[in-house]
Amino acid sequence: MTSRYETTGVLSERGFLRTHTLVDTSTHARRVGVSTAEYLPRDERAERLGALRAAHARAAGDGVPGVVDTIDDVAGRSVVVLESAAVIDGAGLITRLDAKGVRFPPEVASALLERVAAILMRVHALPTGPGESPIVLGVLEPRNVLFPADGRLELVGFGLAPFALDNCPMVPVAPELAMQRRLTPKVDVFATFCFAQSVARSLEFAPRLRRAHFGGGGPVEARMRALIENGNRAVWGVPPELRPSMELGASMWRQLWKLSGIKPDPLALRQFLLAHVPQPDARADAALGVWRVARDGAFVEAPDGHRIDLRSRHVGRRILLRLVEARCESGVTDRAAPVDVWRLADAAWPGERIVATAATNRVYVAISRMRAIGLGELIDHVGGDAGGYRVRPGVGIEFV
Repeated sequence: MTSRYETTGVLSERGFLRTHTLVDTSTHARRVGVSTAEYLPRDERAERLGALRAAHARAAGDGVPGVVDTIDDVAGRSVVVLESAAVIDGAGLITRLDAKGVRFPPEVASALLERVAAILMRVHALPTGPGESPIVLGVLEPRNVLFPADGRLELVGFGLAPFALDNCPMVPVAPELAMQRRLTPKVDVFATFCFAQSVARSLEFAPRLRRAHFGGGGPVEARMRALIENGNRAVWGVPPELRPSMELGASMWRQLWKLSGIKPDPLALRQFLLAHVPQPDARADAALGVWRVARDGAFVEAPDGHRIDLRSRHVGRRILLRLVEARCESGVTDRAAPVDVWRLADAAWPGERIVATAATNRVYVAISRMRAIGLGELIDHVGGDAGGYRVRPGVGIEFV
């Protein structure tokens, strides 16, 4: 792409938007590049990328990647580089699951929808300055959802709502968007309900919810059908100003899930994603060998095949997973930033209030015990004010 960024894969090339996975050759960090199709005039490409860049700069934070760079590739096309280590988008993940005959379990699908709604509500709540409009997605498709290899998800495409009809001609859009009226966060309520409908074929329905959808059952199923009909009518059958808020829309799903016996499980979502999102090639930069790590941290296997059991070592297990997550988040193998003792203490002893000196000492002792059982070659200590611990540079990580 340029001397600094190397294109490593394609996420999506549908509509006018192009998303690719990149590697920053100076830091080895994984990134996502967003560009536009060449059939658009240059000024329209600049307008759309400018809108995306401005919206992501404002919305950057939990679940929304910020802007790292704006570059021109070798063909002279502008590319917005996002701070995302995603390896696949929602459309690619669904295709991958279909090929394996796997569907999203109810507790996973509901947790995913809750997470998407939480990200949108955070973005909607951001303050707006003079002349600024609320930040919205406008359209939510599987390709708007990106998945890094560490079990997280991110949303991309903020700022592009005014151009949605060009980019998503086959996707239902809210009336106010189709008529190019002023957009409010309620446009994303419409989009989220459409998203839930569009991925339904990839879901494993809970028995009671299946009966409610397709007929049959008793009074509980009848009540569920009424909730579904009322929710659809409230979102799709009223003017935009009467549409429920995202918070109220989410409460409708929760009522339905409660009657269905579904409990959203964020941990199950993370484990599902770790199991099915492809892992980057860990061997490419693994000068010191590849360590195989169980997705739940139950064991670690050294490059020589020696397996270290962590099932009874709860503190060490949680610290290990936090260090490995940090490596996956950064995508950097030779200069990964360390995880400070505060974050490691939070991971190791969740919910405890620990004073500074005690946190340092307890983490030090825990790391020493991890080294003593054979994990010394995996863990690196970084001194100084910005110090902490990290996976040793040159070590490859492979989840199993």
